[in-house]
Amino acid sequence: MRIIRIATLVASTIVFATGAFAAFTPSAWQYRKAITVQQSGYVRLNLDAEAFAGLQADLRDLRVADSTGLETPYKVVVERQAPEVRRRQLAVFDNAYTPGQFQSLVVDLGESGAAHNWLSIVTPEREFQKQVEIAGSNDRMSWQVLRSDGYIFAHGEPRRNFFAQETALTYPQATFRYLRLKVFSDTPFRVSGVEVTERVAASAKDVIFTPTLIQVEEGLTQSSLLTLDLGQSGLPIQELTLQTAATNFNRPVELFASNDATAWRSLGSDYVFRVATEKFRGEHLTLRYSELAARYLRVAVYNGDDQPIAFTGATARGVLRSVVFSAIPGQQYFLYYGNPLAQRPAYDLERLFPYLEVPAAPGATLSPQQANPAYVAPAAPVIPFTERYPWLLPALLSLVALGLLALMFQFVRRVKPPA
Repeated sequence: MRIIRIATLVASTIVFATGAFAAFTPSAWQYRKAITVQQSGYVRLNLDAEAFAGLQADLRDLRVADSTGLETPYKVVVERQAPEVRRRQLAVFDNAYTPGQFQSLVVDLGESGAAHNWLSIVTPEREFQKQVEIAGSNDRMSWQVLRSDGYIFAHGEPRRNFFAQETALTYPQATFRYLRLKVFSDTPFRVSGVEVTERVAASAKDVIFTPTLIQVEEGLTQSSLLTLDLGQSGLPIQELTLQTAATNFNRPVELFASNDATAWRSLGSDYVFRVATEKFRGEHLTLRYSELAARYLRVAVYNGDDQPIAFTGATARGVLRSVVFSAIPGQQYFLYYGNPLAQRPAYDLERLFPYLEVPAAPGATLSPQQANPAYVAPAAPVIPFTERYPWLLPALLSLVALGLLALMFQFVRRVKPPA
């Protein structure tokens, strides 16, 4: 008897596992793209804009299957920059101001030979725009300029609750023990510390999109509204760079996103500027935000009493997504998508991926989108009888009430009054 129970349990487990693995049914997916594989083994496939338009925002409905409909495990790789940061213990000294010229200070990294290429100036100042020079030395006697065109800024507008700041600077990788910073300023500039690190990173693989731009001037709010249309939803975007030929301006901006160009949600505020004077040269025209997949972006540029700036265009930047799967020579594969009810799959490949050698270059390409010939549209939901005829129940209740009133009337008429 016990053997029978064990056998039954094992059989049930096998059936359950088979059913779970066979959860992919091509008829539930609306679209597909043929995959052309150029090599065998693990291959990398870059997703295109057409696929993003049909996929769910979290890519949970993406599937790879062969020509028989057999599901193939895959992993989505986000080709973003993954910095390795090693912090340095610092000592800051010689923090002095040369009247009318610059604030100068020296940073001691404490050791020679250690690489560094990034620093951030810590300051309590809240409103500034300064040019910065960075130089390096091993003996504090002979200095080599690493960067002469750095700039930092902070701007705030309390009535709009705006504040934007950038005090981080990059420079060519160096191994100097000492760094000297010159912050060019007409007045003393307070620096309370400097953080220096080495940031080693594989460059992110960017995807650049060019939205259409429409600029409208709003007289009531003294602002320019820039509406940017990416042409479709689903594109993962995290950065927008505005283009203009104007110079010597500094304007607060607000950024919004929408999927229908009607309901807008705020993504935050910032400043855009371009300054070219004898004391300062720099620009900040790139707006960064948490990645999203909205079709429309809107930038409100607040002009105050200045003339509006003519913006000529914009570029949007996202991070490439690629799909990695194991291909068998001679087998035809398809990428399926377009199933809002799909759940995210779980594969062993997710845990095995760190131990695999996967080519960096794509080994497969996608065809144009096809309507999935096996697709069967889901049946329309069954509407309850009371929802199809919402007037019926109130009408029945009214009839019953009228009937009760008629009965009560008849009863009252039959009751004889007392003698």
